[in-house]
Formats: sequence, structure tokens, C-alpha cells
Amino acid sequence: MVLEKIILSVAMLAINIYVARYLGPTGFGVITYIITWLSLAVVASNFGTNTIIFQKVSANPKSARSIVSYALFLRFFIYAGISLIIYNYLYYTSGENNRTLYMLLAVSFLFQSVDCYSWYFDAKLKSKYNSIINVSALAIALVIRYLVVYFSLSIEWLALPYLVNFAISFLLKKYFFDKAECLPNDNFNVIKKIKVAKRYLPALLCLGFPLFLSEMSILIYTRMSNLYLEYFDGVEAVGHYNATYTISVAWTVIPIALITSLFTLIYNEKDNGTQIKLGSGLIVMCMFIGILISVISVTYGKYFILFLYGEEYEASASIFPYLMISSIFSLIGVISYRMIIAKNGYKYIAKKMLFMGVVSLPLNLWLVKSYGLLGAAYSALIIELISATIANYFFKKGSIAAMHFIALSSPLKILKLTLIKARLIK
Repeated sequence: MVLEKIILSVAMLAINIYVARYLGPTGFGVITYIITWLSLAVVASNFGTNTIIFQKVSANPKSARSIVSYALFLRFFIYAGISLIIYNYLYYTSGENNRTLYMLLAVSFLFQSVDCYSWYFDAKLKSKYNSIINVSALAIALVIRYLVVYFSLSIEWLALPYLVNFAISFLLKKYFFDKAECLPNDNFNVIKKIKVAKRYLPALLCLGFPLFLSEMSILIYTRMSNLYLEYFDGVEAVGHYNATYTISVAWTVIPIALITSLFTLIYNEKDNGTQIKLGSGLIVMCMFIGILISVISVTYGKYFILFLYGEEYEASASIFPYLMISSIFSLIGVISYRMIIAKNGYKYIAKKMLFMGVVSLPLNLWLVKSYGLLGAAYSALIIELISATIANYFFKKGSIAAMHFIALSSPLKILKLTLIKARLIK
């Protein structure tokens, strides 16, 4: 499945570039701007229920039907309320075409919002359902996206791939969930649902609130640049930023797949010192690859952007090196995050993400207002740097700081150790 995901990621990148060339910076900026708003609605509607579903179903499989049903109920109403508020805002700030596109995309993202089944299957150790369904739905959506551009249809038609992707994924997972959890002669009537809802919904709200803050913080510090850019410089700037961002993070697919596979060694390792060394080795791998790609991007970045996107995206090239370096720190952050999770640092992660969200809001505002497109790139780089380093150094007496120090002080030695442990060399 890792190979399939890499192949699909490459295909998705190619189609996204194809769409961006077709729409131009303004059109691409419009659809990215709207999706940013809807992403906020989706994460807010989640309200931490993904983690709750996983925990509760893992601990008590018999609770699956009730937990999933009422989490879906909660998410639907939160999403509907927030998306309606966003629509009213866009009604007064955007053109009629943008409002039509928003409504179509809002319906599409509704299916993503209420999809509670992915975490249910993970908790039941049936993640293969998620993988097969998600890959299949996304593949169909990519074909539709290609056809929309090929036949030069209007921008509103680009909502169709999202609708197909999220709807197919949701409906297939619901089918298998119902097959597994719902009895043929089920008399779970409306009155009973209301009674059970009184018991479950307050608990979901109470348990989900801390997780909601953490998840919203992550989205805020990664996506607020789009909203600030649109406000100060217009949707064209949003298009330039996201075209470059798409390319700058594309190379991380392979390192992340490597991190995912090799982290099983760290999870299975009992000795704390060895865990730290293996994590340092992963950091060295990512740094070597990232530095090489960053040097190439600084040298040939402009030609690369123009080749992929066309002359309209010339302004995108100016921020390419900064976002490339930012992606290196993002990878280091992923390794540090997983190391903290391996040591059960869930509370620390929640506090850290909330802190990063609070810091990113004024930083993004100041830099984007002062420097525009370059300011958004500066902000991304600074935030990823802080998130990967300083914000992690207070965990368990500086264990993440020790991991980073080892990676910098003995890179070749620690890389060799990691490759031997992974049986990639003798």
C-alpha cells in the first residue's frame, strides 16, 4: 500500500499542476481560498471525535454503533452551522461565481466532515478498508479532474471531483460499517436515539474540546497564510503561494513513507538511548535528501516553476527556496512528533499545537501584511523551524533536543547505525 500511495501521490501532483496551469493564478487561488475555509469547517466539526472513536471502540467494541452514530450527528450539525456562517461572509465579500463554487464544494466537504468510519476501521484493525476505499475514490476523482480540464469546463465543475471522492469514500465505508454493526431486525427508533443522544453528546463535547483546540491550532498555523494573503493581496497571491507550496512538499512523500516504515524499529526498541539514536538517523537521512533538493531548487527553481506552471506563475518562483527549506523542517517535525507519541506525550503535543496556533496568528498577520507573498513564505519557514525545534525541546528533559544534537554532531556515524538496524546495509 505504501507503493500505491506514492504512485497515487505522484499522479495527484501531476493533475494538480495540470489544473493550476488551466485555471491560472487567480482561478487556482479562488478554489484554494474556498477550500481553506471549508477545511476549517471540517476540522471544527470533527471536534476531536476521531480520537474518541478510536479510543472507545478499541476499549469497548460493543459501543461502536452508538459512538459512531452520535459523533456523525454532532459533526453534521457543527459543519452545517459553520459552513453557513462562512457562506454569509463570502456572500458579501466575493463574486456570484465564487458563491456558487462555494456551495458546490460545501456539499462535497460535508461527506468528508461526517466520515466517522475511518477511525472505526482503524480501531477494529481493519485499516485495509480505509486504504482500498480511499485510494479507489481518489483515483476516480483524479480522472474526473483531468477530464474537466481537458474539456475546458468552467471552474464550478472542479467541485465534482471532490464530491465524487468524498461521497464514494463515505458511502462505501458506511455500507461496510452497517454490514458489520447493524442487525437486520434493528428497532433503534427515533425516540431511543434521542434518549441515547442525551447521554453521548455531552460526553463527546466534553472529551472532544481539548482535542478540538489542538486540531484547530494545527490547521491555523498551516493554512492561515491563505486567508491573510487573500485579504491583503487578493486571490492571485493565494494561487501563487499554493502552486509553489504544492511543489515544495511533493518530494516529502518518499521520506515520509521511509519514516513510517522505519519507525516500527523505534516503537519496538526498548532502550531509550537506542530509540533516540535511531530517530537521529532518520533526521540525518531527511536532511541529506532535503539539502540536496534545496540546492537544486535555489539554482534552478525559477526554470522549474515556469516549466511546470507556465509564465503566469513567475511570481511563484521567488518563494520556492524558502518553502523548500520549510519542508525540511516539516519532516524533522514529523520525526520529532512521532518520537513524542512513542513516549506517550499526547498531552505535550496538544499543548504544543495550541501554542503554535497562538504564535502563528500574529506572526502570519505581520509578515503577510508587511511583505505579501514573501511574508507568507517567511512565516511558513519560521513556524516550521520553531515547531520542529524549540517547541519540542521541553519534552521529557530535552530528549528531542538530544536527538537533534546527535544528528548534527555525528551525522555519518548515526546514519550508519540506523541503516544497519534497518538491514539496509551490513
